Amino acid sequence: SKLAPLREEEQVASAILSRATVEREALDEAEARAGQAIQTLLARIAQLDRDIERESALNRDAGEVIARLEWERRELDKAGQGHEDRLGAAGSAAEEAAEALRAVEAKLAELTDESARLAARHQSAERLVHDLRQMQDRATRAAAEAEAAAARATDTGVEADAARAAAEEAQEKARDRVEAAEESLAEAEETRAALEAEESAARAARAEAEGEVSALNAEMAALKRLVERGQDGDSILDLVRVARGYETAFGAALGDDLGVGLADDGSGWHLLPGYDAPQMLPEGAEALAPHVDGPAALARR
Repeated sequence: SKLAPLREEEQVASAILSRATVEREALDEAEARAGQAIQTLLARIAQLDRDIERESALNRDAGEVIARLEWERRELDKAGQGHEDRLGAAGSAAEEAAEALRAVEAKLAELTDESARLAARHQSAERLVHDLRQMQDRATRAAAEAEAAAARATDTGVEADAARAAAEEAQEKARDRVEAAEESLAEAEETRAALEAEESAARAARAEAEGEVSALNAEMAALKRLVERGQDGDSILDLVRVARGYETAFGAALGDDLGVGLADDGSGWHLLPGYDAPQMLPEGAEALAPHVDGPAALARR
């Protein structure tokens, strides 16, 4: 009377143990996949950190370029200050030199006429002409120097305008690079936030899986103790493996016979030849044979 309940309890425990074993294997595989996904995410986070460091270096370089361009622009502004005043002064000096030259030329003509009429004063007139010619030479040189200074001032102004335009263009390009770098940094921050969210979800899934594994381990330990209490170690259940999803059907089909072992004689499972004409299964029913791996003695059942 005590043996029947123990056999029933043994059958239920064996079915639960088989299911727990299959589920534990599936959870081990899921844990391995989760660990691999975590390693992949950590590698991607490290790559993002390196990208952020590179973008920061680019930002610093861009800041240095902008500061240098600002300094060059200020220097160009300083160099261009007073250019118009110097150009005006050079023009005024050239005008005064030309006026002086015209006056000298008029005076020279007057003195030449007077020299022709006054032979007695010829020597004095020649000295005066010589002096006037020296004055003319000085005035000519002054006018030439004034024109050269005006030309140099004009060239300097053109070069300053060109340099300023180039500096403004370089500054605009630097601003564009800084804006592009800021956009890249913002995208990297968004990607990093998404990856952190994915990592948190993966950690939560792993924690849940670990909790389930712990619960299943505890249940499996209890089932082992239950099986060891009423099992002699040589039942047919120890020799079979059932595909996932077919455990209940297998237990219902064999019932108490699961606890019986193989036997050459006496009570137990015996290897018998197959049926000459197997009984047809009801409509919709499926044979267990393709889903059970076990001794040949189970073939007829």
